[in-house]
Amino acid sequence: MIEELFLNTVKHGHRGGSDAPVWITLTSDGGRVSLAYEDSAPPFNPFARATREMLEALAETRREGGLGVILAHGLSSSSDYAYVFGRNRIRLKVAAP
Repeated sequence: MIEELFLNTVKHGHRGGSDAPVWITLTSDGGRVSLAYEDSAPPFNPFARATREMLEALAETRREGGLGVILAHGLSSSSDYAYVFGRNRIRLKVAAP
């Protein structure tokens, strides 16, 4: 999931290479892993209903990409997005196997 988020930041958020940092925080509590991922790319909510519907509609015709957002959302027990202090913040919780 982290790799997909990072690739989306570079490819779509910054339109290619960038020296901008990303911030990743992992915590574990009671068999759950929580991930907080932040970047300074322009605001984009990958979990917005319209974004998800668009990606699902394009699933048959796209050659690559777009599945990372759907995968991250599907594998997490909870997810949320916020644009805070100039950063996209994605938080995911995943039950440990």
